[in-house]
Amino acid sequence: MTYLMGIDIGGTKTEVSILKMPMDISSHLSLKNLTQWASSGGRPEIIFRERVKTLRLKGFEQVMRRIAELAMTGLQAHNLSADDLMSIGIGMPGPVDPIRNQMIHGNSAIFVDKDISNTLSTRLGFHGKVVCGNDANCFVLAESCIGKASHLTAQNPKSCIIGIVLGTGVGGGCFVDGKMLLGKRGSAGEFGHMTLFQNGHPCYCGQLGCSEQYLSGPALEAAFTRRIYAQIESRPSANQIFELAEQFDPIAMAIVKRYKKHLAQFLSQLSQAFDPHAIVIGGGLSKQPEIYKGIEEMMKNYLYLPEDGPMVLQNDLGDSAGVVGAAFLPILNDMM
Repeated sequence: MTYLMGIDIGGTKTEVSILKMPMDISSHLSLKNLTQWASSGGRPEIIFRERVKTLRLKGFEQVMRRIAELAMTGLQAHNLSADDLMSIGIGMPGPVDPIRNQMIHGNSAIFVDKDISNTLSTRLGFHGKVVCGNDANCFVLAESCIGKASHLTAQNPKSCIIGIVLGTGVGGGCFVDGKMLLGKRGSAGEFGHMTLFQNGHPCYCGQLGCSEQYLSGPALEAAFTRRIYAQIESRPSANQIFELAEQFDPIAMAIVKRYKKHLAQFLSQLSQAFDPHAIVIGGGLSKQPEIYKGIEEMMKNYLYLPEDGPMVLQNDLGDSAGVVGAAFLPILNDMM
């Protein structure tokens, strides 16, 4: 068997997983046989998966110590050592420079310009390959190669898959022609800071009308709270707003309807730019079935070429997508 380690570092939580791959896949690994294996139902076995709070306010060194301790716990639980790992991939909460292998921007400032791969390798005594990547890119990578869109990638290695993460923020990435589209600085796919509405809501990035201010979970919650003023004791979560809409609460129904319209406009903008075969949705809001009902038809109102637009798909790997994508970063980088 071949063992891969994936680490997904978030601003709030960090997850470490160990994946076991069957030898017939790992010993003859290529993008083609990986996607064909996945499209026929194959999945890596996750033998260890655990989350801890990131505790970023404690500083870089303490955070990395906790991550290394959790990684060692996973290895020891299966009588493995660091030398048994083929590679380690790390998903980061911000764009990662593909040359320096370091995060270059993001709200979790303690990781910016830090040599995380070397720091972790030293703490674990690991001498193999460690690759860092943006967490949303890890999601797209996983869903394109072994998840929801793997059948498309298997059928057409040159297919274009867009991934969108709708959660606390809005992230994304593009897997096209068998590789991740990274851009010059590794910041391709920062779709959450594309302008959705001119002179719209202010965003923390300094711009106005960013899509994140309309499509994230907190944006949905804020829209609902503004409509009902002081009529409730506490602010419902985004998922609770969808539940209220299902119960025919008129305000919730109106907010969800407007949210879907904004989402259709946003996905149409991405379609104009990339002409993708499919758009895969991830993040907490992706679990809501209402998001997908009629969304492809709604998009036709905003597309230059409304016929045969992209499929809009719910992710297949759920909460595992990010960490699985991270685990595959080093070996997929070698294949591309």
